[in-house]
Amino acid sequence: MAELNKYGYIVKLSENALISLILNGLEAYSVYHMNIENKQKKVRLETFGNLFGYEVNLADGQKVYQIEIVNTDTSVKQSTGSVDYNRAAIALKIDTVSSFWPHLEYLGEFHSHPYKDYKKARETKGYYLSKGDRNDLSENSEFWSNCNHRIGLLLTIGPMKKTGSRDAQWIDANKNCVELNLGNYKLWITAYCSYNDKDNMLYTEDNDPLVILDCSALTGLHWEHTVYGRFKVEGRKVEHITANSKGK
Repeated sequence: MAELNKYGYIVKLSENALISLILNGLEAYSVYHMNIENKQKKVRLETFGNLFGYEVNLADGQKVYQIEIVNTDTSVKQSTGSVDYNRAAIALKIDTVSSFWPHLEYLGEFHSHPYKDYKKARETKGYYLSKGDRNDLSENSEFWSNCNHRIGLLLTIGPMKKTGSRDAQWIDANKNCVELNLGNYKLWITAYCSYNDKDNMLYTEDNDPLVILDCSALTGLHWEHTVYGRFKVEGRKVEHITANSKGK
């Protein structure tokens, strides 16, 4: 497991991965779960799953983690306040993907935070990792390191009384958490990166300037991750110049 990358991270969430993440989270939140061994069927459950994609190193030292697949685990133990994952399920999926789809690699995991009301999530900043979330990564450092864990995604859900029409946007200046409305659902997606500190795995901070969540399906293309060429036309001649050049 690598140390903290001082040049920063870009977590890119593909549209297909975004759809899967939202569908998995909404089902656990909204639908009565018949597999819960309890006299009372449950809703507003946490869910958990795995992230697959690939890593790219940019020339300026930044790391890009491209998430292509979000896959929920069906063998987890779910409740309204926690979710217990199954190590065997994670190992099975890593083995299967690496064997038959070698262009993809395990990047990390996601889980959800369900709230009865979006205001409570906002007031408590429930769209950030809990102390228990952070402790789990640290206390199970050997397991997660062997999995080559690099990303933690958090999906937070809370209902609104009315349908919201607000466009998706980052909630903080450092752009690692996106807020969006789907009907009368309020959702937040927050990205964290993990790193090794003296053989102890840690997550990056809340609202961390080193982490950017790039989800262009929600927020559009907002920046250049590397220097991009500029073009200018002089008569019939089209000349390519660099981004740092001055042109009319």
